[in-house]
Amino acid sequence: MIAHWPSGYDVERYAEEHGLDFEDVTRDIVRIATIAHLLDTGALDEDFVLTGGMALRLRGSNRFTIKDTDSSLRGRLDELELTGKLRLETDQLQVYPDPGTNWGRKTPKLVDVKPINYEAYFASVTGDPIEGQFSFTVSQRGLFEPAEWLALRHPYPELVIEPRSLKVPVMDIAEQAAEKVVGWAAGSLIKHYLDLAWIGREFGETLTAEDFQRLVQRKLDIGFETFPGAYKDLHEIKDLLIPLHRPREWQGPLNKAGDNGASLIRFMGPKLGFDEAVSLVREHIIPKLFVINTDH
Repeated sequence: MIAHWPSGYDVERYAEEHGLDFEDVTRDIVRIATIAHLLDTGALDEDFVLTGGMALRLRGSNRFTIKDTDSSLRGRLDELELTGKLRLETDQLQVYPDPGTNWGRKTPKLVDVKPINYEAYFASVTGDPIEGQFSFTVSQRGLFEPAEWLALRHPYPELVIEPRSLKVPVMDIAEQAAEKVVGWAAGSLIKHYLDLAWIGREFGETLTAEDFQRLVQRKLDIGFETFPGAYKDLHEIKDLLIPLHRPREWQGPLNKAGDNGASLIRFMGPKLGFDEAVSLVREHIIPKLFVINTDH
């Protein structure tokens, strides 16, 4: 799958060009190689798709995801099988997850596969591998729309993945937007709001109000079923107006610590600021959620 690896000096250049840490760029390349490996093993398919920030990067987002790769699964999770398929052994990279019995259950129907350890020989300039960890999150909280298959794009010229026509199954953009809406309202992590704003700017014209509202309501229903106490005031679409329109005043019920995760936000390219994000959400997202359907 990996026809050519970047060298440690290449990784240093990438990090310097984008103002990122060497370790974070190395981890990112490892995660991309692991995605290619999951495709090669047949783990990712129509019923097991990427979502979250990594999926948006395949659509062109500049937000740099640091430590985790998010996925959504329709069906039963076979932990032993996934453990095996996450294992990767080459002369340039070794990836070996801890056994499934040690995986973290973040919340109901959300499994955090961690730690996934790696030894990145490709990034070494001394001969000793760069060691680190990342996680792979598997959500089983509903995958309603057909997968979209996108090219495995990345910003590293020396990382060559073959075949170059390789495509990755990702969550439908309307469904992912719905998850970002509910994720922001419930958890008030700034990454969700920034991603939602970016989706609005890039794909707002393709979102149909009827489908978007349907998907948002289904995600709200799942949230209420999973956390009835936290979602008691986030049960209907009308409850989302204040979180979306006045984000600076909002703290989601699942974010008891009040940390919006702003310190973890990184970009590889032009940054999307919070002020711009608020304008984009108000212009492209809110009208689709609260539009009045006069056809019926």
